[in-house]
Amino acid sequence: MSIVSTMKLSIRRILTTPPLVVNLLFNLKLMRERPREATAYAARWFAGRSIVAVEIGVNAAYHAKQMANYLNCRELYLVDPHPDSYKANTNRTAWWARMRMDKLPCTRWVRLFGHDAAETILKDVRFDYVYIDGDHSYDGAATDIADYWPLVREGGIMAGHDHTWEYPGVRLAVRDFAVKHPAFEFFAEGSDWWFVRDVV
Repeated sequence: MSIVSTMKLSIRRILTTPPLVVNLLFNLKLMRERPREATAYAARWFAGRSIVAVEIGVNAAYHAKQMANYLNCRELYLVDPHPDSYKANTNRTAWWARMRMDKLPCTRWVRLFGHDAAETILKDVRFDYVYIDGDHSYDGAATDIADYWPLVREGGIMAGHDHTWEYPGVRLAVRDFAVKHPAFEFFAEGSDWWFVRDVV
C-alpha cells in the first residue's frame, strides 16, 4: 500500500469516527500524559489534599481535564466567555470543553473574562490553585495576575502557561510581578510559571 493511499485511509477513518469515540480516545490518551509542569508541582505540593482551583482561559479544556485528573479538586472554576450555545455546529471549542468537563461534580463554569469574573462572581472565593492561560498580551496577563493574586490562599499557588519567547507579553508580566514580590518563590519550567504564596 502506498503512502498516499495510507494517508487517505487514515483521513477517512478520522472523518468517519463519531465525535464521542474521538473524545473518549483523546481523554484516555490525556490521562496517560504527564500534566503541565505547574500542575505536576501542585499535585506534589498539595499531596492529595482537597482544594479549590480555578483556570482562567479554558479553551477546549485540555488542561482543565488534567487539573481534574491530577488534583483533588473540591471545586474547579473554569473562567472563559464561552457562549451558552455549545452545539457542535455553533462553537466546537466550547462543545469540546463542555464534553470534557460537564459530568465532573467539581466543575463550576464562569462565562466571563478573567478580570470581570475576579471583580464579581469570584471576588469572595479563595483559591488554593490558580492557573492563568487567558489573554496573552502584556496588559491581559498583568491584569489577570494582579486580579487573582489576592484570591490565592496562604500556602496556595498561582501559575500560568506560555512563559515562552513566543508570548513576550506573558514573560514580561510574570517578570514584573516577580520583581515586585521578591519574597515569594518563583518557578519557571517548560512553558509554565508559578509562584508559591507562603506565609511571609
